[in-house]
Amino acid sequence: MKIKRMSKLCFALLGSMIGTTLLILLINQIVKMLPLYIDGALMRFVLLGCNSIGYFVLFWLFSHIVDKKPIQEISMGKAFSIVEGIKYFVFLMGFSPVISLLSRGLMIVLARVTGQKEANAGLVEELVNAAPPVLIIICVAVIAPLMEELLFRKVLLERLLPYGKAPAILISSIMFGVFHANFEQMFYTILLAVVCSNIVIQTGKVRNAVYIHMAYNMWGSVVAPQTLKSIPEVIAVIQIVFTIAAVIIFVKCRKSMFVSMKEKEETFEWKRELCSVGSVAYLLFFIGMGIEALMK
Repeated sequence: MKIKRMSKLCFALLGSMIGTTLLILLINQIVKMLPLYIDGALMRFVLLGCNSIGYFVLFWLFSHIVDKKPIQEISMGKAFSIVEGIKYFVFLMGFSPVISLLSRGLMIVLARVTGQKEANAGLVEELVNAAPPVLIIICVAVIAPLMEELLFRKVLLERLLPYGKAPAILISSIMFGVFHANFEQMFYTILLAVVCSNIVIQTGKVRNAVYIHMAYNMWGSVVAPQTLKSIPEVIAVIQIVFTIAAVIIFVKCRKSMFVSMKEKEETFEWKRELCSVGSVAYLLFFIGMGIEALMK
């Protein structure tokens, strides 16, 4: 029986996640055995950095059996100016809070269905508040964006491009969101992935998506929580301005910023591919992790 492309990629991602988890557990045990006095927050961020690197390296190794279509072959070759970067950044900043509100609502509903008193929200804030800004910048705003873009917008996207640009963007973005394994981050990271995938296909260069991802994480993990947390009114005003600007940008520039989702592709059979063994296993595994996180 021929294993479908989607199944191979999903199993490769699952394998990279399981392999990295085992590696992190091993590192953690070794550190505990050594006479080292490492702060808990510092250790948490060190392991987070190792996670990001491990996911990329293992997936790169496991996915070599799947043929790819280089991004340069289908790239539109558009220039990526500072103005274009600002457009994408403002778009993300404007719509992310709206999506976050919707995901928080979903978490509350799920919490009530599962019998929890409160939704397990604030995972990101808890992580950000647990370490000094320097560690956050290194791990969350530099290492994680770099490794995630190389994994999802380079290795994975190129192996999905034989299906066509639109399916590759949608599938890789959903897989990226689900990969975060918690409902708080899942939906706005799908939006981030859609934006970054479009940037890569528009320009042909992954580094442009890395810049936007770094700026996005820097704002969400350092600038807003560290410098503006004492003045929530300012944050609210900034978010309103971002949202209004994002709507205007989407209305006026969506055709030049995003690949048309109406693109017809005959090579991708949605039902058969998404219902393949690997796809189902991938979704069930990470959604199960999300539910487990919700119930803690």
